[in-house]
Amino acid sequence: MASKINIGAAIALDGESEYKQALKNIASEQKLLTSEMKLASSQYSENANSLDALQAKNTILTKQIDAQTDKVKL
Repeated sequence: MASKINIGAAIALDGESEYKQALKNIASEQKLLTSEMKLASSQYSENANSLDALQAKNTILTKQIDAQTDKVKL
C-alpha cells in the first residue's frame, strides 16, 4: 500500500505588518477627516456657501484626496 506524503507550503511576506499598520493609519486619518468635514458643515450651516466655509471644506477634501491617493499607492 502506498504511504501518504503531505506537502505543505508556507508564504511569508516581508513588511506585511507594516503594510497593515499603514492601512490602519490611513483609515484612521480618513475617519478623522470625515469628522472634520461634519464639524465644518455644522459650523457654517447658516452660511454654507460663504468663502470661509468653502475654503474650509476645500482644505478637508484635499486632505481626503491625499489620504486616498496614499492608500492606493500603498
